[in-house]
Amino acid sequence: MLIPRGALAAMTSLLIASACLGAPTGCTAIPASAEVEAQQQDALAELGFEFVWPCSARSGFAVTGISVDDRRSAADATRLTLVVSLRGDRVYTLTASGTETPFTAIPQGTERLVVRAGDFLASGFAGPSGGGETLGFLQWRREMVTYEITAVLSPSFTLDNLRALVLAMATGDAAENERSR
Repeated sequence: MLIPRGALAAMTSLLIASACLGAPTGCTAIPASAEVEAQQQDALAELGFEFVWPCSARSGFAVTGISVDDRRSAADATRLTLVVSLRGDRVYTLTASGTETPFTAIPQGTERLVVRAGDFLASGFAGPSGGGETLGFLQWRREMVTYEITAVLSPSFTLDNLRALVLAMATGDAAENERSR
């Protein structure tokens, strides 16, 4: 379903707020940089699905990049990509797509990563990237949308932070989102 332009501003606010529905006080939607704010309405107008905007209990995060690409000219194949930074350094990239993309293999030299909560399951891997960084990758589905997050792991954003962020986005419970640093 495509979003009518007149409803876009209201929906943008609703989508951002939806990331923190059911979350304890203190979890707030990660703000968008001025550049992303300028591109946000046009990008969201291209989507054929609703998605969960990331939130955090820690300050300093910003969505510093946004793009939409159409992989097959079908509304469910449109993919949204958000780049999230912490105090100017890229921390993770979050993608959302209406297409179900199976995750089955992990790169050599990495370890399988699984996050479970009730009937929720995210699968991925963590380990060296080959470029000197340690990466964490998780994929999950929520309400017919496939999410993938690729994070650069560091002392300021650990594997525990990644797990907590995914649980907060997937379940709407951000109690542990970004707290385990």
